[in-house]
Amino acid sequence: MIFPYVYDYLISTKKRWYQIFFLLISALPVILNKSRVGILVEIITLIMILPKLTSNKPKIRKRIVIIFIIMIIFFFLMNFQSVYNSFYELVDSRAGSTGMRTNIYKTSIETTMNKSPIIGCGIKDLINGYPLGSHSTYIGVFYKTGFIGIILAFIGFTNLLIKIIQKRKKYFYFL
Repeated sequence: MIFPYVYDYLISTKKRWYQIFFLLISALPVILNKSRVGILVEIITLIMILPKLTSNKPKIRKRIVIIFIIMIIFFFLMNFQSVYNSFYELVDSRAGSTGMRTNIYKTSIETTMNKSPIIGCGIKDLINGYPLGSHSTYIGVFYKTGFIGIILAFIGFTNLLIKIIQKRKKYFYFL
């Protein structure tokens, strides 16, 4: 969520090698953690900002985006089965993890609703060695701070999103 602000700083440096180096380094934690959603978000973010990094001219950026989209469509058409298998493998790669996460989510919400739904449970308890409220920012906020905290977090995230949308031309030229 803070990537657009970091990207704004990078653009102000005007050093292409530094911008590209940062983009590559910023993808490493996501890839090394094998975060399935994180990898997809990283790919989408890179696709959105690469045209801006490659050219300062809007016409050239639009052409780059169109060529890139055509290349992706062509790649998917030529390798559909392979792409499908890879995507399915990525989604199913950590089936045990998905089951445990579901259990953590369910137990976290139930515990909060039973113990203290208004102000939450504070410090995390463990379930099978995993802390309640983990693996989901929103459920974690609800577990620790209850309805009051989740409402305040929602307000904060909404304000951040509004600021990003207001400055969207500055960050992503085609939004």
